[in-house]
Amino acid sequence: MDLRCLIVVPALALGLALVGHGQAPADEERGLFRATIAGYAESERRPLIDFLDGARATADQAIRYVMDGKADELYNVMVSRYREQLSVEQFREAIAGLSAKEGRLVSFEYRNQALSYGTEDNTPGSGPTRPISQVWYAVKTTTSNEADALFVIVKTIKQENKHVVVSLRFASYRSKLPVWLQKQSNHP
Repeated sequence: MDLRCLIVVPALALGLALVGHGQAPADEERGLFRATIAGYAESERRPLIDFLDGARATADQAIRYVMDGKADELYNVMVSRYREQLSVEQFREAIAGLSAKEGRLVSFEYRNQALSYGTEDNTPGSGPTRPISQVWYAVKTTTSNEADALFVIVKTIKQENKHVVVSLRFASYRSKLPVWLQKQSNHP
């Protein structure tokens, strides 16, 4: 699987994805899928689904900002540690660089969501363990309109009682689209 992340040099220390290129492990972190959680007893399910619903709304908003070229608005929904390390001008440059490299996002479709637990930047000892939402979107860009070839993964956490974006990254599954990302009944 080919990953292209929006990583800006000051953000590397945070482990936040926002312009670069890398290879992801074959068994990419997924956690508990939304469909699995939906099968839990109501008392266990409700708080988790509420968390995922809020996270999904923020992820949907973030991907729309990318598609609409609204870098400033996207910057405002990023995790505070990210905004402390990177100015809005640097962020705009990163988004412009991503659009130049990957093409402008022209459409997206929700495919799946999962809940995992970890630290904000997935580095051991870097902070408290917290719930993290990952949402996968099948996307088409001005340079790649092949169905189910390119995805954007939006990770969010809850910070100061609101959901914020920790990372956005492009992932290519051209060679092997996992079953859990195939177009089917993944939609809540």
